[in-house]
Amino acid sequence: RLAGFVNAVGSLVGDPEIDAALAHDDAVQRDGLLPWVRRAREDGAIRNDLDAERIVDWLMVLMDGFISRIATDPSFTAVDQGAVYLDTVDRFLAAEDP
Repeated sequence: RLAGFVNAVGSLVGDPEIDAALAHDDAVQRDGLLPWVRRAREDGAIRNDLDAERIVDWLMVLMDGFISRIATDPSFTAVDQGAVYLDTVDRFLAAEDP
Protein backbone atom coordinates (compact mmCIF):
# COMPACT_ATOMS: atom_id res chain seq x y z
CA ARG A 1 0.00 0.00 0.00
CA LEU A 2 1.19 3.49 -0.85
CA ALA A 3 0.62 4.79 2.68
CA GLY A 4 3.09 2.27 4.09
CA PHE A 5 5.68 3.29 1.52
CA VAL A 6 5.20 7.01 2.24
CA ASN A 7 5.45 6.42 5.98
CA ALA A 8 8.54 4.27 5.57
CA VAL A 9 10.29 6.86 3.41
CA GLY A 10 9.20 9.65 5.76
CA SER A 11 10.77 7.89 8.71
CA LEU A 12 14.10 7.75 6.86
CA VAL A 13 14.32 11.43 5.97
CA GLY A 14 17.55 12.78 7.37
CA ASP A 15 19.53 9.75 6.25
CA PRO A 16 22.04 11.16 3.73
CA GLU A 17 21.46 8.33 1.23
CA ILE A 18 17.69 8.71 1.39
CA ASP A 19 17.93 12.50 1.17
CA ALA A 20 20.12 12.16 -1.93
CA ALA A 21 17.67 9.70 -3.53
CA LEU A 22 14.72 12.01 -2.82
CA ALA A 23 16.62 15.01 -4.20
CA HIS A 24 17.47 13.00 -7.31
CA ASP A 25 13.82 11.98 -7.75
CA ASP A 26 12.75 15.61 -7.38
CA ALA A 27 15.30 16.71 -9.97
CA VAL A 28 14.21 14.02 -12.43
CA GLN A 29 10.56 15.08 -12.11
CA ARG A 30 11.46 18.75 -12.44
CA ASP A 31 13.76 18.13 -15.42
CA GLY A 32 11.01 16.09 -17.08
CA LEU A 33 8.32 18.73 -16.63
CA LEU A 34 10.31 21.89 -17.30
CA PRO A 35 10.81 21.56 -21.08
CA TRP A 36 7.12 20.81 -21.61
CA VAL A 37 6.04 23.73 -19.45
CA ARG A 38 8.48 26.08 -21.17
CA ARG A 39 7.25 25.04 -24.61
CA ALA A 40 3.57 25.32 -23.65
CA ARG A 41 4.18 28.72 -22.05
CA GLU A 42 6.06 30.00 -25.12
CA ASP A 43 3.23 28.73 -27.37
CA GLY A 44 0.63 30.55 -25.26
CA ALA A 45 -1.07 27.27 -24.38
CA ILE A 46 -0.74 27.86 -20.63
CA ARG A 47 -0.57 30.83 -18.29
CA ASN A 48 2.34 33.23 -18.63
CA ASP A 49 2.02 35.27 -15.44
CA LEU A 50 4.43 32.88 -13.69
CA ASP A 51 7.79 31.75 -14.99
CA ALA A 52 8.15 28.13 -16.08
CA GLU A 53 10.10 27.15 -12.97
CA ARG A 54 7.35 28.44 -10.66
CA ILE A 55 4.68 26.67 -12.69
CA VAL A 56 6.63 23.42 -12.30
CA ASP A 57 6.90 24.09 -8.55
CA TRP A 58 3.13 24.35 -8.30
CA LEU A 59 2.50 21.33 -10.51
CA MET A 60 4.72 19.33 -8.19
CA VAL A 61 2.91 20.71 -5.13
CA LEU A 62 -0.42 19.66 -6.63
CA MET A 63 0.92 16.22 -7.55
CA ASP A 64 2.54 15.69 -4.14
CA GLY A 65 -0.64 16.72 -2.36
CA PHE A 66 -2.76 14.39 -4.49
CA ILE A 67 -0.42 11.46 -3.86
CA SER A 68 -0.18 12.26 -0.15
CA ARG A 69 -3.97 12.31 0.20
CA ILE A 70 -4.26 8.98 -1.58
CA ALA A 71 -1.60 7.57 0.74
CA THR A 72 -3.26 8.71 3.96
CA ASP A 73 -7.01 8.41 3.25
CA PRO A 74 -8.31 5.07 1.97
CA SER A 75 -11.55 6.73 0.87
CA PHE A 76 -9.63 9.15 -1.38
CA THR A 77 -8.67 7.19 -4.48
CA ALA A 78 -7.11 8.11 -7.80
CA VAL A 79 -9.99 6.39 -9.58
CA ASP A 80 -12.60 8.47 -7.77
CA GLN A 81 -10.69 11.77 -7.55
CA GLY A 82 -8.51 11.70 -10.67
CA ALA A 83 -10.92 13.78 -12.74
CA VAL A 84 -11.04 16.48 -10.06
CA TYR A 85 -7.24 16.49 -9.86
CA LEU A 86 -6.91 16.87 -13.63
CA ASP A 87 -9.53 19.64 -13.63
CA THR A 88 -7.57 21.43 -10.89
CA VAL A 89 -4.35 21.17 -12.90
CA ASP A 90 -6.13 22.35 -16.06
CA ARG A 91 -7.56 25.36 -14.24
CA PHE A 92 -4.17 26.20 -12.73
CA LEU A 93 -2.48 26.03 -16.13
CA ALA A 94 -5.19 27.85 -18.07
CA ALA A 95 -4.02 30.80 -20.10
CA GLU A 96 -5.98 33.98 -19.57
CA ASP A 97 -8.49 34.80 -22.27
CA PRO A 98 -7.27 37.62 -24.51
